[in-house]
Amino acid sequence: MDNYSKIYWLTRLDNIQSALITLFVISIIAVVLYVIVYIFYIIENESDEDKLNYSKVYGKYKTIAIWLAICTGIVLTFMPSKNDMILIYAGGKTMDYVQKDTSLQKIPYQTTAIISDYLDKTIKEMKK
Repeated sequence: MDNYSKIYWLTRLDNIQSALITLFVISIIAVVLYVIVYIFYIIENESDEDKLNYSKVYGKYKTIAIWLAICTGIVLTFMPSKNDMILIYAGGKTMDYVQKDTSLQKIPYQTTAIISDYLDKTIKEMKK
């Protein structure tokens, strides 16, 4: 995948996430509305045939909304935002570079040696 494609998909992540959040909310609202209407329908119509007819007609919409909520909820759980994706991608590239370049691995040791020498000099000056 070339850099143009990567940049394109990084810019689209927030829009994809927004669309999935919208689908998730709509499906939750649909299930809640189904339950509310079903409760009022049961109160008004006490015959079992009417209840069964309501379930046959509108039950498929409830099932679709529940599955849509489950699927989008799972995808939203694992989908990073644009900023998270940039951090993952840039951090992975940086870590790969650090692991491959042996000269970078010497820097922490050299830094510690410099600080230690400076502190030793400062302590000797303070004793004098």
